[in-house]
Amino acid sequence: MEKIILYLLLILPILPIIRYDDFFLISSLISFSLIIQYLIDLTDNESKVGKVLYLLKSNGFDFIFRFSFLMVYLVTHKNNTFLLLLFFYLLNEVSIIGIRFISRIKEKVFDKGFFKTQKETQLFIEKLSVDTKSVFSFHTEFLGLPLIVYFFYYSNHYGNIFLIVYSLWLLFIFINICNYILKTTNYLQNEGSKTFIRQQVKQYSPQLILYGSGMKGSSYQMNQWLCFFEQLPFKTLIMLRESDYLKGLNNTNLPILYSRKVEDTDLGIVKSVKAIFYPANGQKNAQLLRYFNLSHVFINHGESDKAVNISKFLKAYDLLFLAGPMAYDRFSNVGIKINNDAIKYVGRPQLEDKLNIVKSDGSPIGKILYAPTWEGFNDSVNYCSISENLFEGILGLVEDNFEVIFKPHPYTGNRIKDLKNILSKFKALSDKSSNFKFYEDIDIHELMNESDLLISDVSSVLNDYLFTEKPIILTNINQTDSFSSIEFPSSKACYILKKDMSLLSLVQKIEENDIMIQKRVDVKHYSLGVHEISMKDSFISAINELL
Repeated sequence: MEKIILYLLLILPILPIIRYDDFFLISSLISFSLIIQYLIDLTDNESKVGKVLYLLKSNGFDFIFRFSFLMVYLVTHKNNTFLLLLFFYLLNEVSIIGIRFISRIKEKVFDKGFFKTQKETQLFIEKLSVDTKSVFSFHTEFLGLPLIVYFFYYSNHYGNIFLIVYSLWLLFIFINICNYILKTTNYLQNEGSKTFIRQQVKQYSPQLILYGSGMKGSSYQMNQWLCFFEQLPFKTLIMLRESDYLKGLNNTNLPILYSRKVEDTDLGIVKSVKAIFYPANGQKNAQLLRYFNLSHVFINHGESDKAVNISKFLKAYDLLFLAGPMAYDRFSNVGIKINNDAIKYVGRPQLEDKLNIVKSDGSPIGKILYAPTWEGFNDSVNYCSISENLFEGILGLVEDNFEVIFKPHPYTGNRIKDLKNILSKFKALSDKSSNFKFYEDIDIHELMNESDLLISDVSSVLNDYLFTEKPIILTNINQTDSFSSIEFPSSKACYILKKDMSLLSLVQKIEENDIMIQKRVDVKHYSLGVHEISMKDSFISAINELL
């Protein structure tokens, strides 16, 4: 739709060449300013051109552009028609500015909220997601002024009718803006007030806080813990810091406190709270570490050999709930000293309810799961295996009648844009072949249960899959023939896809004779721990010690 509008706008500026009069002149000038706006919307803000266009828009370029040409019209046409035209033009611009203003402040206004039910959460998300520009801005900018000019010049009779209709349209927009402001004011005075939220949190009396913060797409880090915390015999409050994180959260019966500002986190810290749990090591975690009287517990969102799991920042937490001895040894291997009293081995308790253990019995491999990680924030932590070579390897499996399930990491392509091109190839393959399925919004543990073999890279997907005891192929993006068993201890449980090796041949070899069965069991215990009681009970026992 945007492209069609853009093509129409591109035609209008050349109309004065065909017929030079005021209507076509002003229409073409307005169209030119609108073209600038659409180019801004379609251009990547990170590019040089995008930054220039965004700067022009943020400084009111489109408004100045249209207004300056009206001034030119004033100089050349000093009559009453212009005064009426200017009046309606200013009404038009006021409505646009009002709509843009609301678009910018909506998240700043709705910066906190307490929700006992998922329905309340969804209603709040709808408030955050209101597309205040919608059709109003398009009609007033694209149709409004050119049509006024047209009716003034070509139809005195119909022009009056149109002015009445257009005035009512602007009045409708004005009423909507006022209604939005009234709703906002009412919200801030009632359920959005700090006093109200504080009272609600006190009434609930949470013992634990499950804290979430991160960029768009990072909600999966908390989603994998939601069901587990719902089952715990402790009152838990979810605290979130970004609206995108809130929008991406799965349905839950746990109450949610949305605190965009750092000072609003105080609303969740009541006397009943004893500990805060962190599924990720985000930058805003430090803003809660100031509560020195509480226990700060890092639970991570996956056990893996990634370098981020040996960050010195982890020493800031009072306790580290680790999956197993492998996680602790990572610190020792690089000389980071962690107090033994700060370590609790709890496994990956959510896996017990989600994954099935499958003992190898020589059955043929039917379904294969390819679940790569993303490219990381820089090249030193890029473990992503997505490449043209891997695509060709997967294509070979599909053509040999293996059913392949593909589940990329939600961050894939955020830093290296070329990866999105390869993702588009995978999507195209899913349209062409019934043997290839492309999934984005689905619990990966469901896919783990469906599959008979995993193809992955260095990520927590590999270590979670160890729980099932099914075969794993580890892709090697560094193009070497081996992994360091010290840096990547989980690799000892995997078949390594070496340089220039055929993926199809390796899968067929595993199908004929799976020689890594016992290795997978050994590494599973090293990674996820050996527990005399269930992982869930180990987790609960560790919390009881805190309380």
